Amino acid sequence: MPQLNLSDILKALVEPTTISAILLFVLPGFVAFKLDQQLRPQIVRSALDSIVEIVAYSVVNDLLWSPLYRLGKTPGLPTTWQQWVLALVVLIVSPAILTILYARAVDWLAARGIVPSPTPKPWDHFFDRVVKAQPSRQVGVILTLRDASRIAGVYKQPAFASSFPTEEQLYLAESWALDKDGGFGERAEATLGLLIDKSDILLLEFFEWPLPLVRDTK
Repeated sequence: MPQLNLSDILKALVEPTTISAILLFVLPGFVAFKLDQQLRPQIVRSALDSIVEIVAYSVVNDLLWSPLYRLGKTPGLPTTWQQWVLALVVLIVSPAILTILYARAVDWLAARGIVPSPTPKPWDHFFDRVVKAQPSRQVGVILTLRDASRIAGVYKQPAFASSFPTEEQLYLAESWALDKDGGFGERAEATLGLLIDKSDILLLEFFEWPLPLVRDTK
């Protein structure tokens, strides 16, 4: 049995047909995998699980396009602009669209209790699905800390909440003083906001903002 040396292997890998096959079975899945990670909070997967998922995404995408793209049988790399456009659609555009449609379908089914929610924590559900879904939305926040003290702030641009699987941290764009009744008092002078770790928070209370009776002194 003939033995392949390193040069033979490298030569085979750079063959146009080999490159085309690798792109078909890796690139669509990689695009779908990375986009899915951006659309929804994700647990950290092992390398093997990630590879299996990438290949599975690619196979599904390629099967859908196999009548046109002749799954894995394209003779090397594209040579005309029409072939390049088709390759771009098959390898990048199609898996991106399929991933978005899949994520929206799962969200729709989860909202109706048909399937479990893909969002792992209420923290992510609120900040990703309720607040970030409406970029112009502002939210008043009163935080009760573990030492029983209370602070207040406003979640608005450029506020930020971390997402799973990272530890929960919250940046509020404005800091507000509490009045004698425990509600929002006045905006802190020259405030640039506040940053707090979830480990220090006992309770979060959210309010539509601005409140009807709250006067921003800025």
